[in-house]
This record gives sequence, C-alpha cells and structure tokens, in this order.
Amino acid sequence: VPPQIRNSNSSQIQSLAYECGAEVSYMTQVEDDEAKILQSVKEALLKSDIVVLTGGASFGDLDFSQKVFENLKAKIQFTKLAIQPGKPCLFATVGEKFLFGLSGNPVSSFVQFQILLKPLINLLSGNKQKEIILKLPMSNDLSRKRSERNLFFPVIINSATELEAVEYHGSAHLNAYEAADAIASFPIGKNILKKGELADVRFI
Repeated sequence: VPPQIRNSNSSQIQSLAYECGAEVSYMTQVEDDEAKILQSVKEALLKSDIVVLTGGASFGDLDFSQKVFENLKAKIQFTKLAIQPGKPCLFATVGEKFLFGLSGNPVSSFVQFQILLKPLINLLSGNKQKEIILKLPMSNDLSRKRSERNLFFPVIINSATELEAVEYHGSAHLNAYEAADAIASFPIGKNILKKGELADVRFI
C-alpha cells in the first residue's frame, strides 16, 4: 500500500461550519487531479454559497486550487497570508459565490477558518454581532526568533484573566488546541510579548 495522508480536514471544517450555524451542502474527497477537482468545485458551486478546498493551496506540482479557480474565471483576491501557521491560502470570488483554498495542514486550516471563514459565515447568515477580539495580558514572557508573520498560538485564560500559552510545537501540533480556550496573536515585527503586555485574543 503506498503512503497515504489521513483526511482529518473534512470533518474538522464540517464541525466548525456547523458551530457557526452553516449547513454543509456538499462534501467529497478528490485525488490530486486538476480535472476532477474542477468538476467537484463546479458541483459544489451549484449547491453552496461558500466552497472550501483543503490542500493544494501552495505552489507545488500537485497544488491545483489556484488553477481550478482561474479556470472558473474567478477573481483571485489573494494567494497567501502573512500569518503563521497558514501562509498558503487562496481566496477568490465568482459571481456572488466565495471560494477558499485552505492549507492541507490541520492546524493551519483551523486557524484560517477562525480568522476568515467564521466572520464571513456570520455575515452571510445575518448574524450582526461582530466578532469579539479581546485584549488580555500575558501571564509570562513569550518570545520567538522570527517576526515577519503574525503568529497565532493557542492559549488558556487563567483565573486572573491572563493569557497562558499552551505548549505548542508548530503547525503539526493539532492536539495543542484541545486544551485551549482561545487563539492569541503575536503581531508582525515583535519578537517578545512581555508579562502583562496585552495581546489580541479570539475565543474558539
């Protein structure tokens, strides 16, 4: 049996969509074949306001999401984000429909859903309540080596209403979010968040 990658993204995105009150109208798994992906997206567009692909959002030989969107004459809004995790990310529009090409990495696609799809679903569903982004103090210093991207990391909110970073080893560490209350952000250009410094935080 050749090496295979488990598809955890479909169930994750489906669950997150349901939590936002969205109805998942079409879901399928397609091999890395441009024509087959294109056909599946066409079918999804007939039934859906938002179409989400996971995997294939980067620029490798088997990354077909952008080519598929272009074939549909969609207007590409962006192809990557200055965030970590989740840099490879496509967003396009075709008519009144919205197309997303999320990362195939489960943590990356989770973060991308929280910051992009969740607000859009709320908007389209008529939920006028704005996304709540709080500023809460860090419980301890937190540092990083590189600062060219906005780093999103899992946190818990302790009894003193401070942010405690959950042990997190990067974009493959999905179960770090099991213990998390929220996602905090480490802004571009900063290498350290000091104890007591305020950080933006989104509940999950």
